[in-house]
Amino acid sequence: AILVGVALISLHVLAERDRHVATTTVAAEVAPLVLHMACLLLLLACVEGSGAVASSKAHRRAVARARRRVEDLRRGLPRYSSGVAELVGFWLDRTVPRLRLLAELQA
Repeated sequence: AILVGVALISLHVLAERDRHVATTTVAAEVAPLVLHMACLLLLLACVEGSGAVASSKAHRRAVARARRRVEDLRRGLPRYSSGVAELVGFWLDRTVPRLRLLAELQA
């Protein structure tokens, strides 16, 4: 739309120059097009800004989800480590002695 506006202004100025119209008359006729283009540029800046805000909101939501996941993992870690300690204890206290006994019996 901005390029169309620039093209329209350029064509209008060239057409009026060929007809030898006063510069003030051309400026008065071109002013609405210039104002329209300025409004389009302002609207474009607002749309780009809102896109950046939406992107930052999505980023914050993703960070919040990641934090919740890390917190859940942190809360589950003691349960996991106690399970590992129980398994190691079982291995050292029961399995290893039985394996040694079995090795002695087969020897």
